Amino acid sequence: MSIKSLITAWLALSIALFALAAPALAQTPVGDAAATSAPPPVDTSPRVTPDATLTVPEDRWDRVFLSAESYVAGGEAVETQSKLYQELLDDILVSAAALRQQATAAIGQQEALIDALGPAPDAEKNETEPKEVADQRREYQAQLDALKSGIARAEVAVVRSEALKTSIAGLAREQLATQLNQRTTDPWSLSSLGAGVKEFAISVGHVLAAPASWRSSLEDAAWQDFVNRRLPVFLAGLAAAALITLLLRGMLKRRYGYAKSADGLTKARRLGAAIVRMAADGLMPAVLLALVYFWSRDVIAGQGAPLLLDAIKGAVIALATLALSLAGISTAVAPSRREWWLLPVSNEAASAIRRRVMILAIVVAADLFLWTALTNEPKSPEFITVYAMLACAARALALMPLLRGRLWRLQAFGFGPDAAPRSPSRLWMAARIVAGGAAVGAILAAGLGYADLALFVARGLTATLVLMGGIFLLRGAIHEAISTAMHTDRVRDWAGVSHETAETLAFWVRLLLEPVFVAAAVVLVGPFWGLTQQEMLTRAGTLLNGFKIGDVTISFTAIGLGLLVFIVILALIRAIQRAMLANLLPRTRMDIGAQHSLTTGFGYIGAVIAIMVAISILGIDLSNLAIVAGALSDGIGFGLQSIVNNFVSGLILLVERPVKVGDWIVVGERQGFVKRIAIRATEVETFDRSSVIGAAP
Repeated sequence: MSIKSLITAWLALSIALFALAAPALAQTPVGDAAATSAPPPVDTSPRVTPDATLTVPEDRWDRVFLSAESYVAGGEAVETQSKLYQELLDDILVSAAALRQQATAAIGQQEALIDALGPAPDAEKNETEPKEVADQRREYQAQLDALKSGIARAEVAVVRSEALKTSIAGLAREQLATQLNQRTTDPWSLSSLGAGVKEFAISVGHVLAAPASWRSSLEDAAWQDFVNRRLPVFLAGLAAAALITLLLRGMLKRRYGYAKSADGLTKARRLGAAIVRMAADGLMPAVLLALVYFWSRDVIAGQGAPLLLDAIKGAVIALATLALSLAGISTAVAPSRREWWLLPVSNEAASAIRRRVMILAIVVAADLFLWTALTNEPKSPEFITVYAMLACAARALALMPLLRGRLWRLQAFGFGPDAAPRSPSRLWMAARIVAGGAAVGAILAAGLGYADLALFVARGLTATLVLMGGIFLLRGAIHEAISTAMHTDRVRDWAGVSHETAETLAFWVRLLLEPVFVAAAVVLVGPFWGLTQQEMLTRAGTLLNGFKIGDVTISFTAIGLGLLVFIVILALIRAIQRAMLANLLPRTRMDIGAQHSLTTGFGYIGAVIAIMVAISILGIDLSNLAIVAGALSDGIGFGLQSIVNNFVSGLILLVERPVKVGDWIVVGERQGFVKRIAIRATEVETFDRSSVIGAAP
């Protein structure tokens, strides 16, 4: 069984199990806050009717604008409300863009109709035209004015939508800043500490007693229904899911995990095994734990269900955190499997890293469990202050030993016994300093009474380190996959490139993927530092769709698309050239020199076409390029004169062919066979099989 079929089967199982849990997902758990009022969905789409009149839904747009402005004026950001308003405003922006596109096409048609009526009569010269023509002209002109007016109203709607989107995003930021800057209570007051510790102990007791409280809240009939019907179905489904997960996990690890022998082990193989073991030991158990929670929502009901469900949810999150942490660190520095390690550190450092990572994971899991389990419990400022001091101190004390520099003195590549240690990169050293400073800052904030700020920094720091580690592992795996693919004979033969060119292409592909990893890091880490999903999507849309610097519009989408089209066209041209030389032209009566001249000329024409298409996609005005070319004419006349001479000489050689590929020539003291004729240079192979490249004669 291949890895593709294994992964497909596991995904299908996950989808089926989640489908079984759909009734629970559709229910609203007891204790959840009631949904806030929201404006009803509105149709914001403009329409151009067959008679060329423009229908602008200004009334519906205005209702959205007024409701959004009222929401912003209220000064309180609610995540669901903000997301809804952002979506409605995005719909208006899309509708306005569609309106401009439709109206622009309709305007062209109206102007063509008006032009078809001929020039308008000159009133000063007392010129007239037939009444029917004059009426038709007035009708067309009125429709044209209405279209232009609709475009203007759409532009106003765009401005209002963008302003409101910015205001809504700013509202959430301001509310978060206010919350983080608010001092809860004096953490060093004995009365506050006593009250906070007492409330903390009572809350923990409530969590531990949640199963008993839920049982006591059930009537006998409900309890019998749970024991006789719901619980057996739950346990049977859980057992089936666990069995299938264990079987797939074992098959993956046996087939694609660590091999018994490390002979011929490559970095790509090491990374592949690490990803498989991370999925088998971390991801699959986490999915199974998630199913436990979702099915519990459908099984557990009653007055005490919210607290018990919160406790189960906290336990699931904590256990999934431990499973993923254990899988990750065991993958990076697997015990007794040094040849499979991803981190080239010493044995002593590996043992210390494993131990300290698990201590940090236990601390984080305990924090996640308690805070999630106490979601619906009332929390006083004293409780939040005490909890923040305990949580931040525990996280910092678990994190600081992990940041010590002596743990990260990397061994030389190859893991040899005599490998000399080397220092980690400056970026990693800077990350350690920032992480340590943030951990100390969280403790100071908690000690000064800024509990929300302390928890915000501590949790954001931990999530950032975990997510960045995962992205770094994924980045390394993708880089290795690209390098491995580019060095295979099949890929090189398909692309028609040499080993050195394949290495260069792999470098550029990896470089072009770096912005993707940066964007993924921002999207995943941003929510932990106060960036909402809608805000990130808005900023990303601005970058991708284009922003203006003066009169110049810079669009990363256009730049990427232009580069992609340029590379694709060049690849097609190279493939066609190879096909011409290998299959098509040899069947003609052309000599070898004519064949090379034809394919070379075809290649340069294709390159020019690729450049022109890429420039058109970028939206660059070709008239501006003509002005630039004119300005460069003086430079060409002086500094680039020899290059232009060689270029023209190469064209003459390709067209007139006084010499051709395969001819024996003598140039000065050198003689040999013409191997290749290009536009700017000619390559000659001498007797000793060395190549001489010189300017076209």
